[in-house]
Amino acid sequence: MNTRTILGILLSIAAIPCVVQAELGTDIHVQSDSDPIRLDIDRRTFNEIQSLLKQGYPAVSVMLHGVSMGMSINDVVYLAVKSNPQRAKELYDTAVSLLPSLPGWAIQGDDSSDRYYTNYTASELGAQSTVTEVARRFFEQNMRLTPFPEWYAGGYHIKVSTDELAGLLKDSWWYRQGNLQPNSPRSVPNRPIFVSLYGDRGEIVVDSGTERIRNAQQEGVRELPVVFVYNDMRTRPISRYSANVKAKEIVDDFFKRGLKLTSVPEWRQVGDHHMVAPVAELMELLGTIDKKDIDPARWSAITQDIRNNGFNTPLLISLFNSGDGRIWANGPDRIAAAAELGVGQVPVVFLYHDIGRPPCGQPIRTTALICSAALAAGAEPSICQLPPGARSQVPGYVAPGGGGGFPRPSPPPTTTVPPPTTTIPPPTTTVPPPTTTIPPPPPPSPVLPGGNS
Repeated sequence: MNTRTILGILLSIAAIPCVVQAELGTDIHVQSDSDPIRLDIDRRTFNEIQSLLKQGYPAVSVMLHGVSMGMSINDVVYLAVKSNPQRAKELYDTAVSLLPSLPGWAIQGDDSSDRYYTNYTASELGAQSTVTEVARRFFEQNMRLTPFPEWYAGGYHIKVSTDELAGLLKDSWWYRQGNLQPNSPRSVPNRPIFVSLYGDRGEIVVDSGTERIRNAQQEGVRELPVVFVYNDMRTRPISRYSANVKAKEIVDDFFKRGLKLTSVPEWRQVGDHHMVAPVAELMELLGTIDKKDIDPARWSAITQDIRNNGFNTPLLISLFNSGDGRIWANGPDRIAAAAELGVGQVPVVFLYHDIGRPPCGQPIRTTALICSAALAAGAEPSICQLPPGARSQVPGYVAPGGGGGFPRPSPPPTTTVPPPTTTIPPPTTTVPPPTTTIPPPPPPSPVLPGGNS
């Protein structure tokens, strides 16, 4: 892939009219919780919507104001119901009535179990500060520990028993650790034990650094700091694939099925990575770069770096699920240099980007999603008047506190209405037949295209 091709791809992305806001999870800090900038945006947006409702603005104006700022209608409903739960029915009805007027990008396609959830703090666990209890709350009630700690500065969610962690170890992983530099701020002992939770199977996957847990257990260390990583229903550990999985299989699973890998903790200084892939396979996946298209000074620098340090910094492959699937790699010239130097395989990290919304022009069928957003904000299930065929729980949706989803249809009445007991006598007056002949009806009008007469 030459420079002209890459530029063409970037220009084509810039020309997409539907993308207003892409939510990008680029590391476990963002993916597991929310980054501080995003949280601040959400907080300010919530305060603004709350203020508009308090000032008496009509619900329709509040909804359209949120959409005009690039928010999905689901998110506007969630924030509006959170700020004024007494008006939940009105807010839900307003949002549904606006659907025919909204473009596809204004609908958030993710189900609410992954988007809206209940938070709690470590202090609320008390004596139940165990991996098992934290996992149970996530699997059964979609509850998540917050805030996400600054783990590279020594932060963690909770400390748990070393024996419990050792008992949870198994042959599963979602990343491989890179070469920890002795002076790196993210090296042991600051680095916590990561525990990754997968709601689709109720699976607990403990950190790749299992030797640290075994060593701590043998040395009599009773507790270790733990950071929890919460995964949505489409995210998987790479250990679910075969040992010889190819990079193309990972890419195809995202573009065709929407499946992602859990983000690695730290690829910058440490070199954590998802997998090690053959250079020849990556060149086929990404396209071959001709050496003559690379600046000689750049070529000299990257080849010298690989000779001196190896291919320690992983190749980052960014995937954008925009309907046709687009792939970028940072420094693809490094792959060309690695091939020339005879490097057989290199570490790879996948970064996933998905707008999570139906494309423009797609028919909007999201009444149930709007309902689930309102329920997640605390509304009563009775507010949702779903159309026939839509009275089913949104896949994966769990109301805060573990409650149910949408109400079942009302059963038919069990009381039988008795027949009338009063007989109406026949009329005693005979009506004479009409003397005027009524002309026959005119022939039917022709039907125009589209069914309009």
